[in-house]
Amino acid sequence: MKPLPFPYALNIGTDIVHLPRITRLLTQRPNYLSRFTTRILSDTEQRDFHRRFTGTLPPPSTTSSFSSTHLTRDKASPKSTSTSKSQNQLITPEITRWLAGRFAAKEAARKAAPSGAASLGWKDVIVRMEDDNAVNIAAGEGGGGHTAVDGTSRRPEVIYVQGDGGRVAKLSISHDGEYVVATVLAAGPMYEEARSRAGGTDELLFEAYFDEQLDMLQKLRPLVVGHFDLIRLKSDDVERSFKNWDRVWGKILRNLDFVASYGGLLEINGAALRKGMLEPYPKAEICKEFLARGGQFCLSDDSHGVDQISLNFHRVLEFLDTTGISTVHYLRLAEKENASAPDARFPRTEIASISVEEVKQLEFWKGA
Repeated sequence: MKPLPFPYALNIGTDIVHLPRITRLLTQRPNYLSRFTTRILSDTEQRDFHRRFTGTLPPPSTTSSFSSTHLTRDKASPKSTSTSKSQNQLITPEITRWLAGRFAAKEAARKAAPSGAASLGWKDVIVRMEDDNAVNIAAGEGGGGHTAVDGTSRRPEVIYVQGDGGRVAKLSISHDGEYVVATVLAAGPMYEEARSRAGGTDELLFEAYFDEQLDMLQKLRPLVVGHFDLIRLKSDDVERSFKNWDRVWGKILRNLDFVASYGGLLEINGAALRKGMLEPYPKAEICKEFLARGGQFCLSDDSHGVDQISLNFHRVLEFLDTTGISTVHYLRLAEKENASAPDARFPRTEIASISVEEVKQLEFWKGA
């Protein structure tokens, strides 16, 4: 089979920062903290930095940049040594870690830029929290906590500052001992390109998606089928009923028939709620059809971090009730292999069940 090129433009950048090196940079000279932040951070990020560490940082007037003449004179004076020690005492591990994360993210983003790292400066990249809008970024209001009041989880991302508010790229930052690792994925407009290749409409793309899904189901026969209608995430109307498009709906029913025929579980995935949708994956209209076919369901939070574990499960529980799902299933590992296992590839895996009413009585919900 002739190898096919990957259909979408992906640009990936990674950077690793050694925390002790950042500490040495920030403490080696008087007021280098101010020089470093002024050089690396945008105005928005500088305001965020000072808000985060209010009470730890000296007033802005004492951290402002000095001229080279002033620095040369201060180096030779005893007073400068005292000032340097005072300044160094203000460089806490939290400050170092935060700045190291920002530096690593910006370097990774520059490496991931389609036109190359040399085309961008550090201030051409802004690190923000997912779903902060352009107005908040400009006003310096972005970069809050990880979970919003509506239960949606917010993750860090980067934007390339360009004319119309910038192009968004995905960011992952990991702290491992003395190292900070940042990876940025700057993908092209994948959904738009896929829609164009399918014929230019969401309807045509959905048809192609569910055809590809059937091909996957037939080849793999997965015991758990997840993200069944994920394709709606980037569509023009995420709440649109699939029934509005006869051909799309027909392909969905066809795929449900196949999953039910071999006993696959359909995952009810709460991540859709985290991303602002009104229903989990899949929509209630799909769940009801699978239920009518004798289909079985399992639950998933699709967590990508500790802050997302069981997020919005109280809303998922309400969804089960309104959809008419009275039993949920889950996989568990048996002590011995079983010839009657639901999937011969996993002879110790078995499917267990629990009623939704029993679920409501579990200790988990008492703290919800």
